[in-house]
Amino acid sequence: MGGLLYLKSMSLNFFTFRKEDITCLKCGWKGKGAELSYGDFSEEHAICDMDCPACGEHVGFWQAPLTDELERWKKANPGAETGW
Repeated sequence: MGGLLYLKSMSLNFFTFRKEDITCLKCGWKGKGAELSYGDFSEEHAICDMDCPACGEHVGFWQAPLTDELERWKKANPGAETGW
């Protein structure tokens, strides 16, 4: 990871976004993904929108992984810190 993310609305990596640097294109707020505000949540698709904590602009979204995706990620990233 590393570097700043500047996309209008981005797909956030469920496992790592909380530790990534984020910038809001609307107001210029900068911070870690863990500081974002939770927006809408689709229970049907397990997709969560994340909003800028300063202005409320939609910044990105994440989709919860399936069980097998979670297990594959854990095996590929032993001991990795996610911030969860």
